[in-house]
Amino acid sequence: TLDLTVAGSDINDVQLLVVKASTVRGRVVFEPGGAKPPAASSLRVMATHPNPMSGRPGSAVPKDDLTFEMKTGAGRAMIRVGVFGTGDWRVKRVLAPGGLDVTDSGLDVPANATVEDVVVEMTSHHSEVSGSVHDAAGERVRDCVVVVFAQDPQRWTPMTRYYGTSRPDLNGVFHMRVPPGDYYAVAFEDPDNSGQFNDPDVLRQLRDRAIVFSIADAKTRTLELALSVPPIY
Repeated sequence: TLDLTVAGSDINDVQLLVVKASTVRGRVVFEPGGAKPPAASSLRVMATHPNPMSGRPGSAVPKDDLTFEMKTGAGRAMIRVGVFGTGDWRVKRVLAPGGLDVTDSGLDVPANATVEDVVVEMTSHHSEVSGSVHDAAGERVRDCVVVVFAQDPQRWTPMTRYYGTSRPDLNGVFHMRVPPGDYYAVAFEDPDNSGQFNDPDVLRQLRDRAIVFSIADAKTRTLELALSVPPIY
């Protein structure tokens, strides 16, 4: 792909090359010892590209044996599985042919090609973060948003798993599920209810006023956050 900048004058002799969609084949595997696996018909395997203009997304419902085949555009594709009707299961790992972990880096899909033996591992074990937010007077705050994001800036990407938002419930407690790792957490008022904070420029502002914490696989953490000022965006 090529980015074009139009600045008030004609651009001539632009040629478009049309290529066939590539094929991704693989299977979904459920980690044993957890919740009851859902039926294949309730799953949807999805391939999305960081830049939607550079790659056609793809999706497929697995067969009863949990194998799948889908068409998608060439480029680096993020492979995810949506589970309808239950929140028990999440993607643990996505393995490319040969066993390379491409969960967060993306699967390299060549043009006009078929990628075989992709494995999507699902788990029902979750790392859960909860807690409350207090103002300067020590009172619990419910009308605010909590943002949790990775300490590693390399994970500040549009489709990262290492980012989440939550709002306190009627009891003033927020809840969130995240992959195991090292995180920042910050809370602030969001009167516009925008909810769009996963931008590196915004996250850099939030990092300076956040607390740090780590969470292991299938563990829980309870946080006490002080209400901060909102970012400028």
